[in-house]
Order: sequence, then structure tokens, then C-alpha cells
Amino acid sequence: MQLSHQGSVIVVDNVVRQGKVMDESSDDEAVVGMRQFLDLLSRDKRVSATVLQTVGEKSYDGFALALVR
Repeated sequence: MQLSHQGSVIVVDNVVRQGKVMDESSDDEAVVGMRQFLDLLSRDKRVSATVLQTVGEKSYDGFALALVR
């Protein structure tokens, strides 16, 4: 957020982690890190964000899209 300004768009790929981000028993470092990122993003009043799930040849995943207000 330090490098962004009002109107910046932030796109983060691979946030669904093949659904593992919703599995509370997963201790995979990438999953835990993504949960922490999404938690921080949801608490930051400066951004409006959403996560979109995608489906393709490599199974499913998703991306986060955030707008700095």
C-alpha cells in the first residue's frame, strides 16, 4: 500500500489455491500466507476488493482485484 495512491488497481493471482484457502486444516505455507494477505486486505479501509474464482485447463484458482480509494 505504501507504493499505491488513490485510483491504483492491485491484482493478485493464485489466491484460491485450488480451494485449499478455505480448508482450515491446511498448513501449507502458500495457503497460510494467502489467508494472511486476504485478511489484511479485508481490514484495510483504503481499499475495496473482491476475489474471483476461475476455472480452466489447470483446474481452478482465482485472483483478487482491489481498488485503492
